[in-house]
Amino acid sequence: MGKKVVIVGYGTAGSAAAAYIKLFCRDCDVTVIEKRPYPVYHPCSIPDCISGDIECEKLIEHEPLTKGIEFIASAEVNDVDTSNKVVYFTKEGSKHKMNYDYLILTTGSKPAVPRVLAHALEVDKVFTVKNIEDGIAIRKVALQSKEAIVIGAGAIGLEIATALKKLGLRVILIEALSKILPALLDDDVANYALEKIKAYGVEVVLNKPVVHVEKHGGKVKVQTKDGSEFVADFAVMAIGLRPNIDLAKKIGLKIGELGGVVVDEYMRTSIEGIYAAGDVVQVKHLITGKPTLGLFASTAFKEGRVAGLNVSGIEEKYPGTLIPWLVATEPINIGGVGLSYDQCVREGIKCTFTAVETLDVEPYEKVVNRVLMKLIVRSDDYRIVGAEVVSKANVARYVDMLTALIEAGKTVEDIVRLETVYQPKHAALLSPVFVAAEALYRRYLRIKKRKKS
Repeated sequence: MGKKVVIVGYGTAGSAAAAYIKLFCRDCDVTVIEKRPYPVYHPCSIPDCISGDIECEKLIEHEPLTKGIEFIASAEVNDVDTSNKVVYFTKEGSKHKMNYDYLILTTGSKPAVPRVLAHALEVDKVFTVKNIEDGIAIRKVALQSKEAIVIGAGAIGLEIATALKKLGLRVILIEALSKILPALLDDDVANYALEKIKAYGVEVVLNKPVVHVEKHGGKVKVQTKDGSEFVADFAVMAIGLRPNIDLAKKIGLKIGELGGVVVDEYMRTSIEGIYAAGDVVQVKHLITGKPTLGLFASTAFKEGRVAGLNVSGIEEKYPGTLIPWLVATEPINIGGVGLSYDQCVREGIKCTFTAVETLDVEPYEKVVNRVLMKLIVRSDDYRIVGAEVVSKANVARYVDMLTALIEAGKTVEDIVRLETVYQPKHAALLSPVFVAAEALYRRYLRIKKRKKS
């Protein structure tokens, strides 16, 4: 008789876990309990739903991604008896229970709302962004509006702001800190990207923490710490996400200093028989070795895969994450991986960097995009620890390449020796990654030469 596995939540991590369990343990009995009335949605495309690039309904899938699992929709797990391995849940007002051999917690994340702004959730025409229903509601009000305020210039905020601008609205983007994408970019790259966002028509206001949101006639008024006031037809709070640990705390799982469930390299929690994966967990950063929150679908998939394999009886480790990321907007794409230079300084890692602006294809081609490429390397051996990329072109290929190079422990010397594809209208002979690496390599050689002499 196969093992009984219960998965709580069917986001990226939960669906990955279910898929790998059924792939490698076909006699395992897998049940998924999901709060949503439908199995799958694609949250990363919500900005495209808002802008109208994609029909919102197309982001919903009404069948589980893996066949052979029991899927219980519109149900919520209320408690878990970890001693007797029983899950208690409600569905349509009725109480149910289910035994398990293994439990996988993939409850995801929820919008981060600072305590000072908790009241804003009760204000009419103020939205947060997490599910498709949020996207549909925002698009509906946007089509009837002329002005919008977006609070938070992180990844979600930038994509929402430019999506609303694409609809023809006046958009005011308010950020508490001194730059856009403050948790991800260094000042120089952030300023470069900011100019592109502003040129697109988004009004960006920096260094103004929002402290109050209220109804103002039929509109919404936002007040910042310095007393500035902004009024628009509606507002979107895109301040970020935080792990949804409500159930984890209730059943007594160990919670880490960053607010995520603590797991080991096998995705096991502090209670035997319970695994966790996705936005709800904190894992090791591959460079610092410290806990981090990888609140991206790519990270969640890898974690869910490892949890599923281990439950299936196949030993697999999740070594940690470099958190590769990409923000896609109409005017510009911004991506990165590893540590920024500022993060290196905070971590006490001695680093140096270069930032170059070059082309993605040969200059005589019809469509040519400029690429800002910043590489951050250790000062002692010039091993890569981070990268930031900005371009109108798709920067995913550069982020993917650099993720692999950093994980492999490569240096700029390794990069300049790496042969990459060349085709004039698809890839320049001198890749932006090569151009930045060669600039650093020349510096490295000069330093070595001085030391010898």
